[in-house]
Amino acid sequence: MAILNTRELKARGAAVAGQFRRETVRLVAVYCGVIALLSLGSNGLNLYLDSQIGNTGGLGGLGLRSVLQTIQQALTYVNMFFGPFWSAGFLLAMLGMVRGGEPRLDHLTGGFRRFGRILGGLAFEFLVVIALSMAAINLASIVFALTPRGQEFAAMMEPLMADPNFLTPEGIINPELMPMEALFGAVLPMLAITLVILAPVFIWLAYGFRMVTYLLVERPISGVRAHFESLRLMRGHKWQLLKLDLRFWWYHLLGAVIAAVGYLDVILGMLGIQVGVDPMVMFFGTLGAYYVLTMALCLWKKCEVDAAYVLAFEQIAYPEPVEVE
Repeated sequence: MAILNTRELKARGAAVAGQFRRETVRLVAVYCGVIALLSLGSNGLNLYLDSQIGNTGGLGGLGLRSVLQTIQQALTYVNMFFGPFWSAGFLLAMLGMVRGGEPRLDHLTGGFRRFGRILGGLAFEFLVVIALSMAAINLASIVFALTPRGQEFAAMMEPLMADPNFLTPEGIINPELMPMEALFGAVLPMLAITLVILAPVFIWLAYGFRMVTYLLVERPISGVRAHFESLRLMRGHKWQLLKLDLRFWWYHLLGAVIAAVGYLDVILGMLGIQVGVDPMVMFFGTLGAYYVLTMALCLWKKCEVDAAYVLAFEQIAYPEPVEVE
């Protein structure tokens, strides 16, 4: 098993990125610029479509309203699926750079050329998350039922559920018969128990699946097989990769802070803070600031950081030197 020297990986990543500084600047500019233009453009188009949908009232505008809503849904799917494939293409460029090749702009479309296997990997991860979440919720409900508060809640619910009006015709709990304080008193402990169960499982899986994208862009294997191969490769390496993450703690922290800037309008609203700025201006202002700051961070360090992770993948997947085309 390869032993990762995280200090050396960090230094080598910086050295490799430095050799192709001009190429990486161009690559990052296109990579971040396309994401920003797609997001800002789709949000702007969505707002325009909303205004048009609002003007199509009545039966006469039913057909046009349906078309406009379909376009909105299509935009949502484009934004949802574009990111993973675009990021896979950037990773392909980093793999080529680490292996001595020049990172090229045509690498960015490499994820779309591997559409089937990457989509299969995303679908598999989605199913795993759903299955684990449902299992955790069921387990949390059992644990909660064994607690004194759970037993009190069950005793309170028994006569309520016997009432024929407890559920509305739509199958929803009748709020007039269900005390909201009691409901929240059950939901919050169950949510806490679910998070306690899921947190370590998801952290373990996150590191176990860490090599999936590398495998999908490099090898002609299915998305499902890539996950099991990643689990195999990561045996004994999860702690080492965590240490590499900690080497770049400042980079990840800056990313989190920048993400908070992007959601600043939502955060201020949750805190009840009112600002004397038009909501539309606030939304696009924070979104634009997010992409400007993201571009600056990526131009500064993204290629160095990604190169270090690619070097870690190389050592884990190929512990002995091999010739790679």
